[in-house]
Amino acid sequence: MQLYKREKQKKIQVMLPTKKEILVNHEIMNEIISNMIGPPNLNSNAQTIMGSACRLLIDREKIKPYYFRFPENVPLMEDLIFCLKVFLDSEKVSIDQGIYYHYMTNDNSAIRKHRENMLEMQMDVHNKISNILIKNEVDEVYEFRLNMRYVEGFLTSIANEVSDNNPKKFILKLKEISNMCSDKRLRKIIESVDTSGYLLRKKIILLAIQRKWSIYLYLYYKILFKKINK
Repeated sequence: MQLYKREKQKKIQVMLPTKKEILVNHEIMNEIISNMIGPPNLNSNAQTIMGSACRLLIDREKIKPYYFRFPENVPLMEDLIFCLKVFLDSEKVSIDQGIYYHYMTNDNSAIRKHRENMLEMQMDVHNKISNILIKNEVDEVYEFRLNMRYVEGFLTSIANEVSDNNPKKFILKLKEISNMCSDKRLRKIIESVDTSGYLLRKKIILLAIQRKWSIYLYLYYKILFKKINK
């Protein structure tokens, strides 16, 4: 597994999942798998590990036709699902300290690319990850991280709904956001979250979901997108 740099405009950040060169057994679970499944909290600065197969050198035996393959008909995060399967089956992981992969992020293109079924795709990936964890009998171990992913999936979908490239009328966008805020599991998870230490803006976003403040969520992401586009 390689380290990588995340490059955003003029900012370059070295992503360092761990300082160790060799991880074994529970270290793999605690330092890699957990951070691939979901963030440690819902704060805006929480770090995760990107599930990117191009940063991995994998034993050929694991990727023969009868073993791990990329999932079909998954338009989003298919490499994450593949990586989780590989790591869950690994007893040892070596971390190459070289930085050969540069991940370029472009907020403008991400915002313009509205996906009609974003929430459906997010939940499909969530369910696939959940099933993998159940199959490996570690679903209880990662329940909290999976819950964090569940909330993040909704936040991504709300932001997607606000996209300028979304052809829906304003009132329909608000209705979709309200419907998402009504999700029982989403609300239950947020109610259980200890937000002490969270950034104020993230506290307000989570409160807005609980109170179903659709107009606030719409305006928040609308203003955020305008700042990014400057």
